[in-house]
Amino acid sequence: MNEWLTSEFRLYPTIWQDDAEIITTTNEIIVSVTAANEAKTALYTHLDKGKSRDSWLAQRLEMGAKQAGVVNVGEYAAGIDRALTDANDQFREVLNQDGTISINPHLHGLLAESEIANQFNIRATTSGSTVRAEVLNETGWNSHDIVLKDARENRLKTSSKILR
Repeated sequence: MNEWLTSEFRLYPTIWQDDAEIITTTNEIIVSVTAANEAKTALYTHLDKGKSRDSWLAQRLEMGAKQAGVVNVGEYAAGIDRALTDANDQFREVLNQDGTISINPHLHGLLAESEIANQFNIRATTSGSTVRAEVLNETGWNSHDIVLKDARENRLKTSSKILR
């Protein structure tokens, strides 16, 4: 799988800075897909025992909270809920008021930026970090797409590799 995905990514050399970045991206994707498949299997096993999705999710939240060293699981879960709500709200911004999808010529880029920022924010929340990514929705030449802010809303100096 690694070799195939790496060779597919090499077909688009302008996306990555070098071969090491292609390999890192490949490995991250494989780890993410593997974790998702393991979670899906665990959920179905849980359901096959007659238990509910809610109890499976509660177990996973408690396990994640323990791994993150969280004392108050309720606050931890509320933080994740806020991050997911924020992510959904950000994607709703691509809809027009009548519910149709925007025809903004930059829509694909804005969606990609939102996805990157949302994934960063969810990972930051689950790891206990107070740093958050914010999409600026700017389309000017060489404008910033995403910035990172600390808990006080101060912009942090970053490298584009931080968000990957």
